[in-house]
Amino acid sequence: MLLKQSKLLYLLFFTELWERFGFYTIQTILILYVTHALGFSDHKAYIFSAAFNAFLYLRSYLAGC
Repeated sequence: MLLKQSKLLYLLFFTELWERFGFYTIQTILILYVTHALGFSDHKAYIFSAAFNAFLYLRSYLAGC
C-alpha cells in the first residue's frame, strides 16, 4: 500500500538536496582554486578546507548564542 506524502515534504527534500549539492560544489571549487590559483599543495589545501568548514560551523554556533 502506497502512502501519499505531503507536497511540502517533497519541497523540503529537494531544498535539502540542492543545499547539500551547492555546499559540496563550493567545497570542490575552493579546493581547486586553492591548489591551482594559489599554488598550495594538496595537503595544505585540505587543511585550508577543513579550517574553512570548521569556521562555518563555529560561526553558526556563535550566531545562535
